[in-house]
Amino acid sequence: MSDVNSGVLYVATGADFVNEAKISAKQLKEVMPEVDVTVFSDRQVNSPHFDSTVHIDSPTYSFLDKVKSIRRSPYQKTLYLDTDIYVNEPVYELFDVLDHFDMAAAIDAHQQSVIPNDEYAAPEIYTGEYDPVPEFNCGLISFRNNPRVRECFEAWESKYNTTTDWADQPSLMHAFQHSDVRYCPLPPRYNYIPGLRNSVSGIVKIFHNRLNSGMEMGYKDAPPQQLPQVIERVNQTPEARVTYPYLGKIEDYTDLEVFTEDPVLRQVLKSFWRLGPSKAAKFWVRKLREATTGG
Repeated sequence: MSDVNSGVLYVATGADFVNEAKISAKQLKEVMPEVDVTVFSDRQVNSPHFDSTVHIDSPTYSFLDKVKSIRRSPYQKTLYLDTDIYVNEPVYELFDVLDHFDMAAAIDAHQQSVIPNDEYAAPEIYTGEYDPVPEFNCGLISFRNNPRVRECFEAWESKYNTTTDWADQPSLMHAFQHSDVRYCPLPPRYNYIPGLRNSVSGIVKIFHNRLNSGMEMGYKDAPPQQLPQVIERVNQTPEARVTYPYLGKIEDYTDLEVFTEDPVLRQVLKSFWRLGPSKAAKFWVRKLREATTGG
């Protein structure tokens, strides 16, 4: 087990997830070759991209394997990654942010939008006083190894129920609501999900998408072979943009629609804000007259 101060952690049980973790770790090492990587697994993992392996004795082959293993991280600063995470750019800042926060994760902008509320184990955590509390996507979690985080993870494990929880996120949300953890919400560029609508700005650094083509694709996944084209299309500009899978045609993500802010419209709106409606209208009428008459 590594004794370095910071590193990346995977949890992979079952052959398919182990193979996918290898794909993810290989890409991770391409962009962050110095980072230490540990995998928790139920089997021997033979890959040069993992620096150490920790055996899981009694796997459940469910999200519970992650929930139980994550708090056993050997690092003081940990970047946990699901096996279907593709790190496209270095993200050393996800360790640095832990100098100011206990934990960092991206808000799941699609919470409750795909799965009906009655399928959650504890729908009350989404209503009333807890309605403004965001749900975090658990595919990427950066965290410190301190008492507050360990207590939160213990509560996460105690609230997670493999028979009723469709996912790990509701139980973590419940643990957050009753903890003293200082958490940092990460912007969407750290958890871009190709199969869903996304609103991003800046270069997307992390894509959350199935990487093992031998595994079943979920509602959020583009076919792995199309991921390079998705990355190129999404990152064609760093400007603020909204992206959609092509007209909802889930079978083809190569024609992803990317909508950016129109620079002319931006100039028009700014003029109305600075000059007021009356002066701005006169200004643009004059500009149009000059453009059409040539003077």
